[in-house]
Amino acid sequence: MTQNDKGGARCPKAPQPDWYLHSQCKIHLDLHTPEWHDSILSNINPADIVSKVVDCGADALYFFAKDCYGNAYYNTRVGHKHLCIGDRDLIQEIVDEAARAGLPVMAYYSVIWDNHAAEDHEDWRMLDPDGKPMTDTITTDTGKWKYVCHNSGYAEYARAMIREIADNYGVSGFHLDMFNMDFGGLSCYCANCRDLFRRETGKELPTTATWDETWRQFLEFRYRSVERFAQLLRDTVHELRPGLPVVMNYHASPNFDWRAGQKPVRHSLYSTLSTGETYTPMLGDMYPGMETRFVAGLTPGKPAELASWRMNRVTDFTVKPASQLRWELLTALSGGVSNLIIDQPFHDGRLDEVAYDRLTGVIAELSEKRDLFGGEPVKHVGIFYSCKNRDYYGRQQQEKFLLPVMGAYKALVESHFCVGFIFDETLNADILRSYPVVFLPNVAAMSADEAALFREYVREGGFLIATFDTSLYSEFGDKLSNFQLAEVFGADYAATMDCDTHYLRNLPEPYGRDIDPRHYILNMGVAHRLRFTTAKGFGDLHDSFMKRYFPGHFFSHNIHPPYTREMDALVVNRYGKGVCVYLPHGCDASYANQYELPEHRQIIRNIVLSGPPTPVAVVQAPLNVEVMINRKTDGRVIFHLLSFNPIRQAASLPSLDKPVRPSIRMEEPMLYRASLDMKMPFASAAAHHPTTQLSVEGSRIRLVCEQIHEAIVITP
Repeated sequence: MTQNDKGGARCPKAPQPDWYLHSQCKIHLDLHTPEWHDSILSNINPADIVSKVVDCGADALYFFAKDCYGNAYYNTRVGHKHLCIGDRDLIQEIVDEAARAGLPVMAYYSVIWDNHAAEDHEDWRMLDPDGKPMTDTITTDTGKWKYVCHNSGYAEYARAMIREIADNYGVSGFHLDMFNMDFGGLSCYCANCRDLFRRETGKELPTTATWDETWRQFLEFRYRSVERFAQLLRDTVHELRPGLPVVMNYHASPNFDWRAGQKPVRHSLYSTLSTGETYTPMLGDMYPGMETRFVAGLTPGKPAELASWRMNRVTDFTVKPASQLRWELLTALSGGVSNLIIDQPFHDGRLDEVAYDRLTGVIAELSEKRDLFGGEPVKHVGIFYSCKNRDYYGRQQQEKFLLPVMGAYKALVESHFCVGFIFDETLNADILRSYPVVFLPNVAAMSADEAALFREYVREGGFLIATFDTSLYSEFGDKLSNFQLAEVFGADYAATMDCDTHYLRNLPEPYGRDIDPRHYILNMGVAHRLRFTTAKGFGDLHDSFMKRYFPGHFFSHNIHPPYTREMDALVVNRYGKGVCVYLPHGCDASYANQYELPEHRQIIRNIVLSGPPTPVAVVQAPLNVEVMINRKTDGRVIFHLLSFNPIRQAASLPSLDKPVRPSIRMEEPMLYRASLDMKMPFASAAAHHPTTQLSVEGSRIRLVCEQIHEAIVITP
């Protein structure tokens, strides 16, 4: 029996089948270890591992059954056992130690990378269009892990190993990692895939992106290949141990595109938990909150899990500051999502004591605040995330669909609105009606059924915001002669300006609040000219000086200054009982790009504020304070305020191709002021932390806070 950091004993009893529903923070021990030196894993100690996991307060351990090299960590009769562990059965040792502590153990299994399987069975390898075996190029230029194909004999090999583990070891579930296709290009073109595609479609696999009917069949074929493999392994587990959690990692990331071979909702359906990964150094400090909202919205009511490293970068061997860990873990829990912290042992299998000492204090805060988490998120603005748009409009230019989504999200969260995601895979009228405001960030590729749902949403009283190419393309990415939502926009498509950049200016109230009307706001990309039908235009959109008239001439540096007024900056249309605001440009994409400006965010904020009243409260706080609001079943409303205080980054050096950019991290909390202008009656308001100064002045709650996470509890 062991004790946690508060001195509470952990009872030596078997974990409950639904243990994952109550989890706050689990430890994933990353054991992708090769075999080329005798000292590798020579000092791995299951008793010490379980003790450290339990003592730091984590509530489960994810331990390897098989890694990306194809090495098994148990006595397998099917696969290749890790040479460095000799006669030891590490899964059994871990399960035995964990049973004494009452700690759930999830068996980790690397699905799509397996060097031994690829080397022993050439016909199992995933191939590119030229017949070349595909390797991992995420961590190295040449690749160190070899892809195996979903449709090959490897599927039965993996199934046999999963059956071995489920049948012989008392694990509390499976973590099946990476069902994806290659991230960087086309796959797979092995004989198995060629034959299967030919049988299903009567066609040959396309080797280049043609974006025709055959290409659409190819994309669907890839999605089904991943799906079949996931179902096969899940069903294999449940044949032996019905109801055991089977978590399919790596399916829910908003920055994926078609190359990964996954759709977020569809490929999360086979997983016990909706999952995502949020690596701040790689993906930015906006990503933890974004991924939290993304995975939480995939299947409402289904538990979700967010993975993050304890390292500052994915590729280093460091420990994040406690402040950084606290911010990431509390962000996920505030959004209703549990945490999975990825740790990595030293080469000989020992654990870094500093990491676990640091995690102990952080996880203690999670446990102490348990009652504050959960509940139903307050809905205000729903961002529409469309896989159709991703696949058939973004195509091979990922930024076309991703920058508008990122920019819209960034502007809305920094404006402290309650933000959620709506998915084309599950779109229906009820989901739309649940959001007072719906944002379509350059949702160009749209089906006729989707357009009908958006029309009805506005007709019934909804508030719709749309940007740039929204509804100008068919669901398969063919440009149309007019917007499918032209009636809702109150304007027809006329032409596209021939420009690289343009400028927004002279926006009146309420759209120009806090913006100097004289300011020329640089906006990247082209813009559309419109023919108005029922809409009213506001503000000015200016071309850039002579850029296209004299292509070989430059005015000083490459971005030309503002020139003539071309059209209105935005249009507003009343349609039925509702309102649509259409921006014929990419203001949202600009806010996620290198020339982002405060005015991009302010325009988006002002448009939202011109719509339906903000539910619950209008929040004023610094930009780096993120707000999530949840309603608890007992009637309380919890405002989660999460402050991020990043270190400054070093400047670029002219002699280097890339800037010197330290990892994005936080070492200390910031002191800030905030206010909540309540739109609901309330009896009392209290801050969780006694150091937070809170005062109530009528319907306004003021506070001064120095916490990374503060919870303001509102009692009706």
